[in-house]
Amino acid sequence: MSMMSLSEIRDSLLKLGASRVTMLSRGTDCVILLMEVEGRSFIVALYNGYVTLYAKIVPQEHVINPDCSLLMYEPRGLYAFSNDLNELLLNVISKARRLARGDR
Repeated sequence: MSMMSLSEIRDSLLKLGASRVTMLSRGTDCVILLMEVEGRSFIVALYNGYVTLYAKIVPQEHVINPDCSLLMYEPRGLYAFSNDLNELLLNVISKARRLARGDR
């Protein structure tokens, strides 16, 4: 996540529609956020992959341990992929809205 600072990521998510964004942890290639969209809380893991940037968005009630490696194996939630961080964040908000409405 070296393209933007964590505060810029937070500000971007808030501008795109999140009502709350809090960083829970940060690893070498991953940042874990708690984000609220449309009244529902999500754990969001932003990964800096080898080829692209990607994110896993999981409703908070399904996450016992918000860990970068464990979230990838959580069967619930949605992934978002992009080569551009701004586009990835837009996709994260879009997928969180789908999950908040109960869409799959």
